[in-house]
Amino acid sequence: MIVTFTYNRLAMLIEQANELSKIDQSKLIIDDESDYPFSNLSKLAKKDPKLTTVRMHHCGKKGFYKLWDFALDQCEKSNDDFFLFLPDDYTEIDFERIMETHNRLNDRAYVCNVVNDGRPQQWTTAKEQPFDLELTRVDWTDCGFFCNRLAFDWIGFEVHPVPPIRFTQKGISSGVGEQLTKRWNHAGVPIYRPIKSFAYHGDHVSVMHPETRVKQPLIAK
Repeated sequence: MIVTFTYNRLAMLIEQANELSKIDQSKLIIDDESDYPFSNLSKLAKKDPKLTTVRMHHCGKKGFYKLWDFALDQCEKSNDDFFLFLPDDYTEIDFERIMETHNRLNDRAYVCNVVNDGRPQQWTTAKEQPFDLELTRVDWTDCGFFCNRLAFDWIGFEVHPVPPIRFTQKGISSGVGEQLTKRWNHAGVPIYRPIKSFAYHGDHVSVMHPETRVKQPLIAK
């Protein structure tokens, strides 16, 4: 299953959806109550019989965990063993390389980030370790990654509520990536990052973290 989270970036979402429509995988777009009509999402679903679109009540950064918890509930109900999670601004997705990596790692629980955008280690004290010619073990993840069912078995296919007190800090992230990182670290699930990104992430305005992204642009290597 391929899950895309989106909010108010219809042009990028359409570009990504058109690209993914060529892939024979079940897909789910979860929209955080964007400002445009839901009919725009329905049109995408009509073009791709494997695509389901859902519009939720707006949760924003403080309630982003709710979208993730819904997504993992749908993943658990599926029969899939492969799960790919994408922000709506990831394009030029090299799905063939992603599946090759999945097949190579799938003998045990694993998580692998989709892009290498130059960010340093986050939410872990582990040091980066070379894994092979294509991957580095970093043991942290943000919200763009792929994994197998075994990885979610370790965390019960759920994302816990993020305490509101977190957001008294200016510019703080949604807490989802940090939570998943720490829970997978605790379970001993390895988390990797590609040396060469599996998708393109351009330098553009962030909806969720505008101030942070001005200071720290994210461009996939």
